[in-house]
Amino acid sequence: MTSSESILKDAMVEIGDDTKLIRLATITTFVHSLLFIIYIVYVLFTINQKYRNSSWIWELLWDYIDIIAPNTQILIILIILWIALLIGYTILPPIGESAMIFYLDDENKRGSSSLWKWITRFFPMFEFNATMTFLNILAVAITLSRLYVMDILNWLTITLMVLWTIFSLIAMFLLPYTKFIITLQDTKYFDAMKKSATLAISNISITFKFIIINFVLYLRFIINVIIVIWIPLLLLWVASRFEIADQYRFQILIIVMALILVVLTAYINGIIEAFFITYWYKVYKKITT
Repeated sequence: MTSSESILKDAMVEIGDDTKLIRLATITTFVHSLLFIIYIVYVLFTINQKYRNSSWIWELLWDYIDIIAPNTQILIILIILWIALLIGYTILPPIGESAMIFYLDDENKRGSSSLWKWITRFFPMFEFNATMTFLNILAVAITLSRLYVMDILNWLTITLMVLWTIFSLIAMFLLPYTKFIITLQDTKYFDAMKKSATLAISNISITFKFIIINFVLYLRFIINVIIVIWIPLLLLWVASRFEIADQYRFQILIIVMALILVVLTAYINGIIEAFFITYWYKVYKKITT
């Protein structure tokens, strides 16, 4: 068994026996998962408006979105909810990621003490996450989808997207150890980024292998789309064949099922995130000890 395979196996065994880490990862990534799902629904809604008469699936998508579409009476509630989600999107990751790293580095695996240690690392982690928001390959994909929907893909925007993708890939390769350096070495975020780049270049083989695994993990968002969007749509399509799709009780059933699937998908993402940070922690420890 190669060292990479050993790290992956050890990480899977560790998170399989550690529900505290999975819960912490789920809480940390829940807002990210929810906002991504909302964005996907928005993109599909926009595409539906653009190609509404092209096929039955777009009509069906319109019916599904129309069931859960907001109205003006709950606009204030939605604004408050959006503000809360924005706060969760920016505040939870620095807290949760630091806590998970402290937790993994604690031989006794004490969740409560690890959770409170984030206070001393919050701002460097926050600064790094803010930087990576613009160098995230997922942000590139979201922007590309938005440009496509808006019909503004041309040679200039494509060139900019290619350059952005290249910078994002470089950042993904050079900066995977930054969070661990910030947390475990109490280093400022810019200095931690430089140290991470040095580590990545010095250990190019193992870093590259786990970067590839990162790309595989990004497929979890495709799973989100399949679970949260297409299962309810399939049920709606079946219901339309039996002419019950307009019934109020069935619409409530679809909404409840969609909410349950959102929570389930967030939990699955939490498991993947726990696996993600565990194996990167093990890589970091391997190349620094």
